[in-house]
Amino acid sequence: MEIKILDEIKQPLLSRTSYKLRIFGSKTTPSNAKTVEILADKFKADAGLVTIQGIYQGFGAHTTTILARIYDSKENLLKVEPKKKAPKEEEK
Repeated sequence: MEIKILDEIKQPLLSRTSYKLRIFGSKTTPSNAKTVEILADKFKADAGLVTIQGIYQGFGAHTTTILARIYDSKENLLKVEPKKKAPKEEEK
């Protein structure tokens, strides 16, 4: 699997770096967990500091475009990224 960096934007005010990447040779769309693992290995970052904004793969294409952000610290990630909603409880 080959990874090519299409765009890299350093954002020092937000303490992060935004990436637009293309992965060649993937027959299926990679999961978020697999993508975080791949990016953490490539950029030698902690997997907890990597956030995925989008994974796009055309029908039948063997290339995947990924939008991701890597933060400098956990505190900055928690301060900037929106919080995920808690799942709703079922009513009986």
